[in-house]
Amino acid sequence: PSEKSTPAVAPIEIRMAVAIDGFGLPFVALVVAVAFAVIRDWSERSDDSYNASHQQLADALLVQSTLLAVLTATDAVWLSVCVLMATGAMFSLLSRSGQSERRIAAAKFLRSQLISAMMLVLGVLGLAVSCWWMSIRRETTAAFTFDLPTIVDRLPRLGMATQAVHDHWELVGPWLFLLIAGGCVLRVPLPPFHPWFPAVAQQTERGTLALLLVGWMPTGMVLGLRLLATAFAPESLQLGDRVIVWCALSACGMSCSSIAIKDPQRRFGVLLSAVGAMAFGGIWVGSTSAVHGSLLLLAGASGVGALTLLTKPDWWTRSMASDRDGWETHLLSDDGDHEAQRLGLKLLGLLATTVGSWCLLRNYFSIG
Repeated sequence: PSEKSTPAVAPIEIRMAVAIDGFGLPFVALVVAVAFAVIRDWSERSDDSYNASHQQLADALLVQSTLLAVLTATDAVWLSVCVLMATGAMFSLLSRSGQSERRIAAAKFLRSQLISAMMLVLGVLGLAVSCWWMSIRRETTAAFTFDLPTIVDRLPRLGMATQAVHDHWELVGPWLFLLIAGGCVLRVPLPPFHPWFPAVAQQTERGTLALLLVGWMPTGMVLGLRLLATAFAPESLQLGDRVIVWCALSACGMSCSSIAIKDPQRRFGVLLSAVGAMAFGGIWVGSTSAVHGSLLLLAGASGVGALTLLTKPDWWTRSMASDRDGWETHLLSDDGDHEAQRLGLKLLGLLATTVGSWCLLRNYFSIG
């Protein structure tokens, strides 16, 4: 008698797979450069104790490694592990150095970003499980893959294979979309989920804030581009107009509210949050030039912001309290050569910000 055939499941493969694409490349470069500058600054301090200095250096190296892993991971399990590790590493760094209320600000960060991390983990692993389940309903053999490029490429086709598969995707897809989109929004961050960022910007050290700008906020945009724009193209187009309006109003509101903020570091954080909100809105326009403009805008603004923090301009120094003199190490000297280098880097970032803003405006208002 013939035996009843059952779907054969291939072995589950979990790999530490990484790849650099055009979305993550500028932010990978920024994270490497800023982390090198921050570690150099901290290692040259003479006022910190031996243990404190080495603890900060270890935290900074761990933050750099996990942020690079999040920006380059292509395996669902490896990405989930890195997202959770990055959250813990950044919390440790935020709570270790800064002003007197840094631990309160770090706790706000942990509450918000742990929710973001769990939403991303559940969403990404849900994509892998849904892709496998729909595959075994369509094929006699089904490979349980965690390769994210394969998953996001197969899901739109699998969702239309059979009526049962289509019904499953109609039920599960919106929840996975909400999980991943919510995790990305909390990282950007957008109002009303943004209060943790101004608090952290006010209480943390300048080097840590620079790492946060070039590595943490961009991960929300990069993950959104890789996962939402491909696997959930119809949902992204349907909600695109609403998200764009939300981002634009958020950016305007945060920019206006920054006028009344007296603390320069908190005001700086709010303004950069506004830039992040505007850039995040660009990925929902549905245009390639808008996506490129969003990446240029965020990369340029975060790069200029990190450079401003690390080079300590005079207006910033005059605003610092006397009990924070331990922060006041110059990263770059004030001679003519270094001043020219600093100006050139800022102009490069401003050029990227200007070009990115123009690309966004063209697509927002269909001008040009």
